[in-house]
Amino acid sequence: MVSIVVNNLVFWAVALGLIGCFIWPMALLGKKFWTRGKLDEQNSESEYSGLCGDLSASAFRLSVNDQQENAEQKYLQAVAAGREAVSKNEPEAGRLLAGCLANLARLQERSGQHDKAEQNFREALEILEVEGAAQANEYVYGLDSLAFLLWQSGRLEEAVPLYTQALDITASQQGTESDDYVSRLTALANVKSQLEDDGDAERVCREAVQAVKELRGEDDILYSGAVRSLMAVLHQRGREEDAKPYFDDLLELSRKELEPEREDADYAQALSYHAGLLHEAGELREAGHAYRRAQKLLRSAGLDTSAEYAVCLSNYARLLRETGHSQQAERNLRQALSLLEETLGADHEVCKAARDELDETSSGAAA
Repeated sequence: MVSIVVNNLVFWAVALGLIGCFIWPMALLGKKFWTRGKLDEQNSESEYSGLCGDLSASAFRLSVNDQQENAEQKYLQAVAAGREAVSKNEPEAGRLLAGCLANLARLQERSGQHDKAEQNFREALEILEVEGAAQANEYVYGLDSLAFLLWQSGRLEEAVPLYTQALDITASQQGTESDDYVSRLTALANVKSQLEDDGDAERVCREAVQAVKELRGEDDILYSGAVRSLMAVLHQRGREEDAKPYFDDLLELSRKELEPEREDADYAQALSYHAGLLHEAGELREAGHAYRRAQKLLRSAGLDTSAEYAVCLSNYARLLRETGHSQQAERNLRQALSLLEETLGADHEVCKAARDELDETSSGAAA
């Protein structure tokens, strides 16, 4: 579980960064229509588009202020106005509606409404295709968003072609040395590394490792993610000796990241990651100390309800169980699972893995 959780956190950072780019263009597009609607209140050719943009901008502000339920209602109203705009053939109404649907889907995804989110992401992509925007940035970001949602739901085989399509479009528009291309290649490598029968996984993972190394350097978080994906593939194929040099490199890079010692949130997360590596290396005493120190720093930084804190708790619980402290491990896992379900949604693959781990730990503690 240690390697799975650490690697998935790296992947979330990549994927969420890409999805964020999808939300902003749509919010700005909505603002453009909102302004036009205000200026042309009398017989505006974009009456419903203006209303859609106004409601969408309001929903976006509510979501930023963590008023998720109110934001969802505003987005639903914006979508209704967008559909009316499309029915009246208002200029660019289709792309505006697609943006509202995508932002609504992202909100629903965060609240665990994965079925609704998937439906809205797919409709947004279909609208953009009809509008002739299948090469536009918002379409590519939509592919990222839907692929990430499917990955969260454990539907890896369905996520791969979406990531591949997004990657191909990025390559044709920006080239293979662009930051977006390398980020998407790393995301694709992560997903493929989790498919045991994917014969192309090793090639993609090696390409990702090399691309990140050349573009961003070995000290970038994407490099760690790409290397861990490659290591996972090598482990699956029983090639432990081939994987070991990569692991040693990660451990050394992680040690350097901790110098000099600090007490901020970034340092706490780096320390939690390093603890996971020490754990995998079998250095349990040092790993335990690093886990506890990381938890203390995360609490001090106000991150004791975050996914990062939950992951640190979960990984430390596994170490406790391995060293014979099953009851304490169970308490940590229950707390971690509660936090993970709140932040990621109960259907997330990491939550499912944490529940399995809890069941196994509870059985051990009872015995």
